[in-house]
Formats: sequence, C-alpha cells, structure tokens
Amino acid sequence: MVENPTVLTINVPGEKPQSEELNIAEGTTWGVIALPTGGYFADQLY
Repeated sequence: MVENPTVLTINVPGEKPQSEELNIAEGTTWGVIALPTGGYFADQLY
C-alpha cells in the first residue's frame, strides 16, 4: 500500500489543470499519454 499517493497534473493552455491521484507502488511502471485534445490517459504498465 502506498502511504503518499502521487498527484499527476496535466496543464493545457487556456484550460483548468486536470489532476488525478495515483497510487504508484515501488517496483511498478506507469505510462501517461497526453492527448492533443487536452485529455490524458494514465495506466500501470506492469
């Protein structure tokens, strides 16, 4: 269990920042894709 979650913030010009809390445990790998429309996708790879 992660005691201090990581906060991911995506800043898109002209828009309100988008934030999401991620529980990233030691030994895991995550990927984040920032979309040209201003959205994003974050997922654990393994």
